[in-house]
Amino acid sequence: MTCQDLDYQDFCSQIYQYAPGCEIVNKNNITSISWNNNLESGLVLQMFELGRLFLEKKMVRFYIQGTCMYPCIKPKDVLYLEPSSAGQIQVGDIAVYRRFNRLFAHRTIDKGNLDGQDYIVTRPDTARFGNDGPSFDKDILGIVARIERKGRILGTKPEKYSLTRKLFLNTYIYLGGLGKDYWNQLADLHNYLQQSKFYRALTRFLFINAKIEFCLQAPISSKPSSKFFRKLSLEDLKVALQQGSVPLKWTITLKVNSKSAGYLSFFLKPKNCPFCGWWLYEAQLMIRYKGTSIEKKFFGQTDDILKKLGIKEVLLSVFKDQTTERFFKNMGFKEVCNSKDIFLKDKNKAAVERRIMKKTIS
Repeated sequence: MTCQDLDYQDFCSQIYQYAPGCEIVNKNNITSISWNNNLESGLVLQMFELGRLFLEKKMVRFYIQGTCMYPCIKPKDVLYLEPSSAGQIQVGDIAVYRRFNRLFAHRTIDKGNLDGQDYIVTRPDTARFGNDGPSFDKDILGIVARIERKGRILGTKPEKYSLTRKLFLNTYIYLGGLGKDYWNQLADLHNYLQQSKFYRALTRFLFINAKIEFCLQAPISSKPSSKFFRKLSLEDLKVALQQGSVPLKWTITLKVNSKSAGYLSFFLKPKNCPFCGWWLYEAQLMIRYKGTSIEKKFFGQTDDILKKLGIKEVLLSVFKDQTTERFFKNMGFKEVCNSKDIFLKDKNKAAVERRIMKKTIS
């Protein structure tokens, strides 16, 4: 069964990490969920929606992070973009596109047309094999027109280097990767320790005097792919649910000492969907607050709001190898099935197993 609602298709394809969908997804393109302090993802999506308008008015510059396009693009370089569609982009151009709610700037290595829709295929300069998969117009922002580095304007074409220079660059990238892996392992260890009873006892009185605030938000538009939110009260949200003008998604945000610290977002799949019901589809909490009293208060406040809204259960699905299950179990989610009938498939029809988890609101 494939959903015929294009808005739902687009939205569900973006959140398949948390909720099964009808769309077939290439297993090789499934990435691990980031649990860093990335609380600006909503802003990135809003900028993407307004991106072409801003680009036409020459109002947008991007600051780069990462080394996947090194040495053509280096960290802290400034990218000047031009709006372009998939049909206009040429092989060799550096395309800027959206994937997994993030923006990437990778080299175009191929292009084509599928069912009347133009697409491009990209790959980072540091990779010799593979690609990022096709990107269509709905996810393409434009191309990198020029690069600014320390006041100098540079082109975007890949440069050819001598064997010595290549060896130096490869060593630099390799050492950078080792450093990244080291910090990722430390973060994983820290996250693991935060789930232990010892850590929770040790930090019981940590942040005890912190100022904690909660806020509810819902989209302005009723479309599931809407990226623009407005603040509302619990009563406003409750009335909307009772009257049937159901917000398809809503978010509870957490602030600690007036600074963003986390959020939980919920999404309603329609009755004609095989996965109907309320799903948790976004979850962020700054790592410093995990395993502390603030995490406990955040989850407790969320449960209280769900109960007042009359939501009796919330579903969640994570891939079988997800190490973040501990985080969800702390929220009260319990595994209901190691699903073999609710899964995505890759292009070879191989099942991608998920753990379906459910939280019952009592």
